[in-house]
Amino acid sequence: MNKCEKTDVCVFFINKVSSSLSSQDRMRLKVQYCITDKTKCARHMVNQKLYQGYSPCDENEMPEIERMANQLYPNDVELANRIIDKLCR
Repeated sequence: MNKCEKTDVCVFFINKVSSSLSSQDRMRLKVQYCITDKTKCARHMVNQKLYQGYSPCDENEMPEIERMANQLYPNDVELANRIIDKLCR
């Protein structure tokens, strides 16, 4: 098991992301990504890059990156990759 250490502050985990998901679907994602294997979580992927010192290649894109990151679901790897593509060291 590879539980995420960010569950107490993650806006997805603490239900601060507006969602059209049912509570059952939200719980399924929490178990799959937050509790069982954080390494496959799209939010974790983006946070890892930021932790490693990456930042927006273009500072003007920061508001857009923050908006996308705040809407990111654990299973939205495609959006995570779009965010990561906008980051540089």
